[in-house]
Amino acid sequence: MGPSKHQLADRDVKTSTATPSAVGAAPQGTSPTEAPEDPAVSEDQVAPLHRVKASLYHASTAAAEQGMSLEEFMQLAWSMYVDARPGLREHLAEVTLAQQLQELRAQGRIGLA
Repeated sequence: MGPSKHQLADRDVKTSTATPSAVGAAPQGTSPTEAPEDPAVSEDQVAPLHRVKASLYHASTAAAEQGMSLEEFMQLAWSMYVDARPGLREHLAEVTLAQQLQELRAQGRIGLA
């Protein structure tokens, strides 16, 4: 009997190389378990990134197996990320409100207080 689907997935996650466009990815030419050449990034920072990548892989696989659409998965992932960062939702609401007020002022629809 060969390796299970999860063992293969774990192996793929451990041996994959990141691209610079991947969010939170290791620098190009390094695997997620290697320490990057940049001395500003320590091995202590690389290990958590590997765990995040593995967790995302398993979550996306489970979502795909359940027939979840990409949009549903991304909305759920974003919501969980925001919930995990105390104060982020409020900060984003404040930034959005400030942008809306700036646009209304630029259009002359409201004045400065």
